[in-house]
Amino acid sequence: QVFLRLCIPETFSEILRHLGHHDRLSLRLCTRAAADAVSRSDLHVVGRDGVMRINGCFKEFTISFGRGLSLKKNFEKELFPFCKKKYDEGLRQLVRVKERLFTQVYVESVEIVNINFNTISIGYIEKLLQGCCFKEISISIKRKEFSKEVIEFIHKSEGKRIILILKRFILDIGTLLSFKSLYSLQILK
Repeated sequence: QVFLRLCIPETFSEILRHLGHHDRLSLRLCTRAAADAVSRSDLHVVGRDGVMRINGCFKEFTISFGRGLSLKKNFEKELFPFCKKKYDEGLRQLVRVKERLFTQVYVESVEIVNINFNTISIGYIEKLLQGCCFKEISISIKRKEFSKEVIEFIHKSEGKRIILILKRFILDIGTLLSFKSLYSLQILK
Protein backbone atom coordinates (compact mmCIF):
# COMPACT_ATOMS: atom_id res chain seq x y z
CA GLN A 1 0.00 0.00 0.00
CA VAL A 2 2.79 2.44 0.87
CA PHE A 3 4.42 1.69 -2.47
CA LEU A 4 1.24 2.55 -4.35
CA ARG A 5 0.77 5.81 -2.43
CA LEU A 6 4.35 6.91 -3.00
CA CYS A 7 4.55 6.02 -6.65
CA ILE A 8 2.28 7.84 -9.09
CA PRO A 9 1.56 5.45 -12.02
CA GLU A 10 2.76 7.89 -14.69
CA THR A 11 6.00 8.53 -12.79
CA PHE A 12 6.59 4.83 -12.23
CA SER A 13 5.93 4.12 -15.90
CA GLU A 14 8.52 6.74 -16.83
CA ILE A 15 11.05 5.17 -14.44
CA LEU A 16 10.38 1.72 -15.91
CA ARG A 17 10.91 3.13 -19.38
CA HIS A 18 14.60 3.49 -18.55
CA LEU A 19 15.01 0.10 -16.87
CA GLY A 20 16.27 -2.91 -18.72
CA HIS A 21 14.00 -5.89 -19.32
CA HIS A 22 15.79 -7.96 -16.69
CA ASP A 23 15.26 -5.25 -14.05
CA ARG A 24 11.58 -4.99 -14.99
CA LEU A 25 11.16 -8.74 -14.44
CA SER A 26 13.07 -8.62 -11.15
CA LEU A 27 10.94 -5.74 -9.89
CA ARG A 28 7.81 -7.86 -10.41
CA LEU A 29 9.18 -10.29 -7.82
CA CYS A 30 9.59 -7.67 -5.06
CA THR A 31 6.03 -7.07 -3.90
CA ARG A 32 2.50 -7.51 -5.15
CA ALA A 33 2.22 -3.70 -5.43
CA ALA A 34 5.37 -3.56 -7.58
CA ALA A 35 4.03 -6.38 -9.77
CA ASP A 36 0.75 -4.47 -10.23
CA ALA A 37 2.61 -1.27 -11.06
CA VAL A 38 4.77 -3.09 -13.63
CA SER A 39 1.68 -4.60 -15.27
CA ARG A 40 0.10 -1.13 -15.57
CA SER A 41 3.23 0.41 -17.09
CA ASP A 42 4.23 0.86 -20.73
CA LEU A 43 7.13 -0.82 -22.52
CA HIS A 44 9.15 1.28 -24.98
CA VAL A 45 11.39 -0.56 -27.43
CA VAL A 46 13.14 2.09 -29.50
CA GLY A 47 15.93 2.48 -32.02
CA ARG A 48 17.21 -0.41 -34.08
CA ASP A 49 15.73 -2.85 -31.58
CA GLY A 50 12.25 -1.35 -31.94
CA VAL A 51 10.73 -4.53 -33.34
CA MET A 52 8.10 -6.83 -31.90
CA ARG A 53 8.50 -10.21 -33.57
CA ILE A 54 5.81 -12.88 -33.37
CA ASN A 55 7.33 -16.18 -34.46
CA GLY A 56 4.91 -19.07 -34.65
CA CYS A 57 7.26 -21.96 -35.17
CA PHE A 58 5.09 -25.01 -34.41
CA LYS A 59 7.21 -26.42 -31.56
CA GLU A 60 8.06 -23.08 -29.94
CA PHE A 61 5.99 -19.92 -30.13
CA THR A 62 8.00 -16.75 -29.40
CA ILE A 63 7.14 -13.09 -28.94
CA SER A 64 10.27 -10.91 -28.90
CA PHE A 65 10.41 -7.25 -27.96
CA GLY A 66 13.72 -5.98 -29.31
CA ARG A 67 16.74 -8.03 -28.29
CA GLY A 68 16.17 -7.96 -24.57
CA LEU A 69 12.79 -9.51 -23.84
CA SER A 70 11.32 -12.70 -25.27
CA LEU A 71 8.28 -14.64 -24.18
CA LYS A 72 8.40 -18.28 -25.26
CA LYS A 73 6.14 -21.27 -25.03
CA ASN A 74 7.72 -24.60 -25.92
CA PHE A 75 5.14 -27.12 -27.15
CA GLU A 76 7.46 -29.95 -28.14
CA LYS A 77 6.48 -32.42 -25.38
CA GLU A 78 2.91 -31.17 -24.89
CA LEU A 79 1.75 -31.58 -28.46
CA PHE A 80 2.42 -35.22 -29.05
CA PRO A 81 -0.07 -36.15 -30.39
CA PHE A 82 -1.34 -32.74 -31.52
CA CYS A 83 -4.09 -31.39 -29.29
CA LYS A 84 -5.60 -28.03 -30.25
CA LYS A 85 -6.94 -27.49 -26.70
CA LYS A 86 -3.42 -27.71 -25.19
CA TYR A 87 -2.06 -25.47 -27.94
CA ASP A 88 -4.74 -22.80 -27.33
CA GLU A 89 -4.13 -22.93 -23.56
CA GLY A 90 -0.39 -22.44 -24.11
CA LEU A 91 -1.03 -19.43 -26.32
CA ARG A 92 -3.42 -17.96 -23.70
CA GLN A 93 -0.62 -18.32 -21.13
CA LEU A 94 1.63 -16.16 -23.33
CA VAL A 95 -1.07 -13.46 -23.51
CA ARG A 96 -1.41 -13.50 -19.69
CA VAL A 97 2.36 -13.17 -19.21
CA LYS A 98 2.44 -10.25 -21.65
CA GLU A 99 -0.38 -8.54 -19.76
CA ARG A 100 1.53 -8.96 -16.48
CA LEU A 101 4.57 -7.15 -17.87
CA PHE A 102 2.98 -4.04 -19.40
CA THR A 103 -0.24 -2.45 -20.57
CA GLN A 104 1.05 -0.98 -23.80
CA VAL A 105 4.14 -1.53 -25.89
CA TYR A 106 5.61 1.06 -28.24
CA VAL A 107 7.69 -0.31 -31.11
CA GLU A 108 8.60 0.87 -34.60
CA SER A 109 7.45 -2.28 -36.34
CA VAL A 110 5.82 -5.67 -35.88
CA GLU A 111 6.98 -8.79 -37.73
CA ILE A 112 4.69 -11.80 -37.99
CA VAL A 113 6.56 -14.86 -39.26
CA ASN A 114 6.11 -18.64 -39.39
CA ILE A 115 2.48 -18.42 -38.30
CA ASN A 116 0.27 -21.23 -39.48
CA PHE A 117 -3.04 -19.35 -39.64
CA ASN A 118 -4.85 -22.69 -39.91
CA THR A 119 -3.65 -23.57 -36.39
CA ILE A 120 -3.26 -20.13 -34.79
CA SER A 121 -6.29 -17.93 -35.25
CA ILE A 122 -6.08 -14.32 -36.40
CA GLY A 123 -8.01 -13.49 -33.23
CA TYR A 124 -5.08 -14.69 -31.15
CA ILE A 125 -2.65 -12.51 -33.13
CA GLU A 126 -4.99 -9.55 -32.60
CA LYS A 127 -4.96 -10.23 -28.82
CA LEU A 128 -1.17 -10.16 -28.88
CA LEU A 129 -1.25 -6.84 -30.72
CA GLN A 130 -3.75 -5.27 -28.31
CA GLY A 131 -2.08 -2.33 -26.64
CA CYS A 132 0.71 -2.32 -29.22
CA CYS A 133 1.54 0.98 -30.92
CA PHE A 134 3.56 0.62 -34.12
CA LYS A 135 4.04 2.23 -37.54
CA GLU A 136 4.85 -0.75 -39.72
CA ILE A 137 3.72 -4.38 -39.91
CA SER A 138 5.44 -7.17 -41.83
CA ILE A 139 3.45 -10.34 -42.48
CA SER A 140 4.94 -13.50 -43.96
CA ILE A 141 2.36 -15.92 -45.40
CA LYS A 142 2.49 -19.31 -47.10
CA ARG A 143 -0.11 -20.35 -49.68
CA LYS A 144 -1.68 -23.10 -47.60
CA GLU A 145 -2.09 -20.72 -44.65
CA PHE A 146 -3.70 -17.88 -46.59
CA SER A 147 -7.38 -17.21 -45.95
CA LYS A 148 -10.11 -14.59 -45.99
CA GLU A 149 -9.35 -13.86 -42.30
CA VAL A 150 -5.78 -12.91 -43.23
CA ILE A 151 -7.10 -10.44 -45.84
CA GLU A 152 -9.43 -8.93 -43.22
CA PHE A 153 -6.54 -8.67 -40.75
CA ILE A 154 -4.43 -6.83 -43.33
CA HIS A 155 -7.33 -4.46 -44.02
CA LYS A 156 -7.62 -3.76 -40.27
CA SER A 157 -3.95 -2.72 -40.36
CA GLU A 158 -4.68 0.11 -42.81
CA GLY A 159 -2.92 3.27 -41.70
CA LYS A 160 0.26 1.32 -40.95
CA ARG A 161 2.95 0.60 -43.52
CA ILE A 162 2.31 -2.97 -44.62
CA ILE A 163 5.08 -5.24 -45.82
CA LEU A 164 3.64 -8.40 -47.30
CA ILE A 165 5.85 -11.45 -47.89
CA LEU A 166 4.19 -14.18 -49.92
CA LYS A 167 5.89 -17.58 -49.93
CA ARG A 168 5.34 -19.74 -53.02
CA PHE A 169 2.23 -17.97 -54.32
CA ILE A 170 0.89 -14.66 -55.56
CA LEU A 171 -2.40 -12.88 -54.93
CA ASP A 172 -4.69 -11.67 -57.65
CA ILE A 173 -4.29 -8.02 -58.64
CA GLY A 174 -7.68 -7.02 -57.18
CA THR A 175 -6.74 -8.27 -53.72
CA LEU A 176 -3.32 -6.61 -53.89
CA LEU A 177 -4.85 -3.28 -54.94
CA SER A 178 -7.33 -3.48 -52.06
CA PHE A 179 -4.44 -3.06 -49.59
CA LYS A 180 -4.28 0.75 -49.40
CA SER A 181 -1.21 0.90 -47.13
CA LEU A 182 0.85 -1.74 -48.92
CA TYR A 183 4.41 -0.43 -48.71
CA SER A 184 6.31 -3.44 -49.96
CA LEU A 185 5.47 -6.75 -51.60
CA GLN A 186 7.92 -9.62 -51.71
CA ILE A 187 7.20 -12.88 -53.47
CA LEU A 188 9.55 -15.71 -52.53
CA LYS A 189 9.95 -18.80 -54.69
